[in-house]
Amino acid sequence: MARISISIPDELAERLEPVKDHLNVSQVCRDALEQRVITFEAAADSPEDEGGTQSLAGRFREEHRLDEEKMASMGRRNAASWLRAATYKELKHVIDAGESSRKRGHKFPHSAFRIMKRELRRANGGLEGSAAAAYKTAWGDYVKAVWVQVERNGQATENGRQEEPSVAVSAADGEAAE
Repeated sequence: MARISISIPDELAERLEPVKDHLNVSQVCRDALEQRVITFEAAADSPEDEGGTQSLAGRFREEHRLDEEKMASMGRRNAASWLRAATYKELKHVIDAGESSRKRGHKFPHSAFRIMKRELRRANGGLEGSAAAAYKTAWGDYVKAVWVQVERNGQATENGRQEEPSVAVSAADGEAAE
């Protein structure tokens, strides 16, 4: 018979101590493991026509994809909202911070971060995970797209003088226009 060792919390070990002479701990663990393995095997062997794991997995993947799309849309709206109130210096600071911390992800200004936390909580998500990553990526991509336009507009000159960059941000999801 194969042998394995298990770890249990200290509190459970203390509670087990007075009753372990009345239990076959190995048998209890074997029975529990057997039931779990049977459950996993049954799920893997479930036929497709009975709503088996393949169709469930497909449905869950689609739900996950839709959740990520929803979070990306929220990220673009937050970015557009932030940009409508941001100054050129604030935008430049976010872009510069994002370039210097590329490996750590996007650098959110405090006001945008507060909105992101509120929206992610409302959507029952946390600040980590794929939905949050979709939100953050969409926010950062939207801000970067606007920055590209700001740089392009900043290159235009009138009478040899550089004009102040200007960008119009539409309320539509994810669209920045010149």
